[in-house]
Amino acid sequence: MKEKTRFRITGAVFLTAVALICVPMLFDVKRAPISEIEPLQRQPIDAVPEIPEPPDLAPVLSARDKIEALASEDGFVNSSGTRVGQPVLVVIEDESDSASVSDPEPTEAPTAALDDAQRWAIQLGSFSSKTNANNLERRVAADEHHVWTSTAKVNDTEVFRVAVGPYLSRDEASVQRKLLSEQYTVQAIVVSYSMN
Repeated sequence: MKEKTRFRITGAVFLTAVALICVPMLFDVKRAPISEIEPLQRQPIDAVPEIPEPPDLAPVLSARDKIEALASEDGFVNSSGTRVGQPVLVVIEDESDSASVSDPEPTEAPTAALDDAQRWAIQLGSFSSKTNANNLERRVAADEHHVWTSTAKVNDTEVFRVAVGPYLSRDEASVQRKLLSEQYTVQAIVVSYSMN
């Protein structure tokens, strides 16, 4: 490349750079002067706002203590031994002349429960194994009976009671007890039914 051509290219690049820097300055809009902002003045605090006194927790703590007295830490109602929220089954009398299959100590019915009981159920069995209880429950449910399992504590041991019902009449429950005992080859018993 000739020296003359090199000077021309260098000059053109230089003039282009100067134009790119200076031309925008010609069209630059003038900005308004910056006004000074007065410093904020602190307002004196007249009084510190009063902090309300904490509410009296005695009634709440008392209610908590009453609830804790009703049920054990693992969720069983102390009076019935049944898990909180599950049906309470109370043995009224053993119509089958033998105790429930594996329930070591059926719950005794208070006299008031005998008089006021309006709903009845049929306990098909009481198991220490949840698997056995679930197997019987599935078998009975397959035959379209209204069946459920209730968990209770007897002598510090969890038992799983499989029951059918509820029935509004004790006589109807007694008739169904005989039919279900034969159908499932169990020694079913009539029990009173109530919710925790």
